[in-house]
Amino acid sequence: MGSRASAALSSCSAEKRLRKISGREARFKRYTNHVISKDVVGVAKGTKRTLILENLKGIRLRTAVRHKQRERMGKWAFCQLRAFVEYKAKLNGVAR
Repeated sequence: MGSRASAALSSCSAEKRLRKISGREARFKRYTNHVISKDVVGVAKGTKRTLILENLKGIRLRTAVRHKQRERMGKWAFCQLRAFVEYKAKLNGVAR
């Protein structure tokens, strides 16, 4: 195999690996958002409280995090979390 062929193979395998990691990361975030929203709605329902959600637009600019946490916070799906809380609150009869 020439260098061109091996470069094409490594590029293909690298893309495959990145897709795998990306899928794993998306599943982790979706599951974590599910657990957080379930807990928030459960507490609100148990204490008969209303949920008020802050507008999370621009949260990455408004908050300061440590250097090691920047990547995790920068990629977090806040919109998905809000959507999960909203639909679970509606299903459980929690006012928002």
